[in-house]
Amino acid sequence: MRRCVLGADGIELDSDRDEMDAGGDGASRLALGTAQLGKPYGVANRRGQPSAQETRAILDLAVSAGIRCLDTAATYGEAEMRIGRFLRERSPQRAVSVVTKLTIRDVNGGISLRAALAASRRRLGIVPAGVLLHDPELLAHWDGPLGRALQACRTEGAVGAIGVSVYDPEQFAAALAIPELDIVQAPFNVLDRRLEQNDLLEQARRRGIRVMLRSVFLQGLLLLDPARCPPGLAFARPRLRRWHELCLRHQVDPLVAALRFVMQRSRSATIVVGCESQTQLRQLLAAANGPDLSSAMLAGLEQLASSDTRLLDPTRWPA
Repeated sequence: MRRCVLGADGIELDSDRDEMDAGGDGASRLALGTAQLGKPYGVANRRGQPSAQETRAILDLAVSAGIRCLDTAATYGEAEMRIGRFLRERSPQRAVSVVTKLTIRDVNGGISLRAALAASRRRLGIVPAGVLLHDPELLAHWDGPLGRALQACRTEGAVGAIGVSVYDPEQFAAALAIPELDIVQAPFNVLDRRLEQNDLLEQARRRGIRVMLRSVFLQGLLLLDPARCPPGLAFARPRLRRWHELCLRHQVDPLVAALRFVMQRSRSATIVVGCESQTQLRQLLAAANGPDLSSAMLAGLEQLASSDTRLLDPTRWPA
């Protein structure tokens, strides 16, 4: 198995460019989220899961354009298997790092964690650059067999780095209190500024914790026409209208505005973005390599921040 490790400034392996690269420096800050590649995912997803052929084309475009990190999870349907097949068949000239998330049910058993990690490694065909606990509630058991097993896996070289995926500021703060963790993944977007408001991004930077920011588009809700908002999310329409009106006023596409905002507010974080097609990925790459948002638009965005967890946490949305 090939070994993937974390670089000094982010989750990538190599800074040299080759003839395959088609993107600018902004692409290197992105991690391609693969939930959409493994199963139908996202409130704005109208395409469903891409075919195996389209998945290969998306991954090929991502690597060629300069994305060096793939974000996945054991629960993302076929995602790990598709990534593993791509890496075996494509053999990218530049190494690609993979960060995956494990779902562990036996909190008192390191054996279950090792088994889950071994299964992910078999599907991926590489040593993951990072492994995250998918359930932040497991942090409460960090001082037991689970935490010791995860640290041992890192020491033994079964994984490059260890961390956790969280959903709210309290869980993020709990992760920062564990010195053995390398990575924290959390949501952050134009509506959800809680990490910034609680100074948690700066605390992570000072402590040398690598941050991965996801939910940049709030599972696609920020890209959805308010009139097409699902009935169960009708409460989100007024804020969505304000968001789209602001983008229209400043003549910035919502996708560009949402991504550029997160990139500007956290200059060192890795930004996780997903897509269902090559066209969408090209739009993301163009936005990542585009100009910063104006100070006037940033000022307008300050009025959009919300503390309504019913809106900010997709796990609370009606099924």
